Amino acid sequence: MRVAPNQHSFRGWSLAYRRFQNPDGAGRLLLLHGAGVAGDLTWTPMMGALASCADLLIPDLYGAGDTVHEQGERAFKIAEQLEHLSALLEQLGWDDFDVVGYSFGGLCAMELARALPTRIKNVVLIEPGLMERADWQETLQRRRLYARATEPLKTTGDPRAGVTAFLDLVSPRRSRHPRVESRVISRLAHRPLGLAYALEAIAQHAEALDRPELIRSLPRTLSLVGSKTPGPAHELHQQLANQHAHWHYAVIEGCDHALPYQKPDAVGRAITRFLGVAPLESSHGQHL
Repeated sequence: MRVAPNQHSFRGWSLAYRRFQNPDGAGRLLLLHGAGVAGDLTWTPMMGALASCADLLIPDLYGAGDTVHEQGERAFKIAEQLEHLSALLEQLGWDDFDVVGYSFGGLCAMELARALPTRIKNVVLIEPGLMERADWQETLQRRRLYARATEPLKTTGDPRAGVTAFLDLVSPRRSRHPRVESRVISRLAHRPLGLAYALEAIAQHAEALDRPELIRSLPRTLSLVGSKTPGPAHELHQQLANQHAHWHYAVIEGCDHALPYQKPDAVGRAITRFLGVAPLESSHGQHL
């Protein structure tokens, strides 16, 4: 694969992205990572499974990786991120592609698919933001907790307390082995302010979101949830698979919220199979 790192400037932001092109492949795929962690750290481990794609686009979303604002770390809205992605896609001439989004990137993927309904054909959501439980009021309350828990990330002190508080909410059943915990905290603490602002952007976006309408607006969609993720998330995604013909749901065994890092090959295979000729029969929560 040929790799082309680049930057796209838009309203004070310089958005870093990498483009992997395979002349023998097929299809275009946009990969959107989670809050606070660079795109290459999230997606590189599964590149082997995605190698058959002709064109892979991996941006660093706001607050993560090499994407920066001319004024330094700053708060942002989901709508700003979507406008920048749309401008980048327009410049690249991407008019027919699929999108994969993880966590924060999952919410962005859903909103991008709603904004570009004639251009995005398939969506894969890996534990997407604001999709943790069926009860919307509980979802809002949890998102407000996320924002409060990560307040320590805004100080100049050790960001580990804020990262740990966030992990306790999003991955309560994660491995607590010191080596594993240290690696996860280090990954998320790379840009603590960027992580905090991304989580705040999700919480702010949730206040005015009509989630049922957003779900109905999506094209053919696969949601992937880790088997160790708390039950309410599985209940929601199974419910959606039962209610909507366009929604498919599968479980990645042995994983919590960090499934792209824990089982990248399994996640990558699930993505390519769903986007290929033989889609997953996942509407009843197939375990992978």
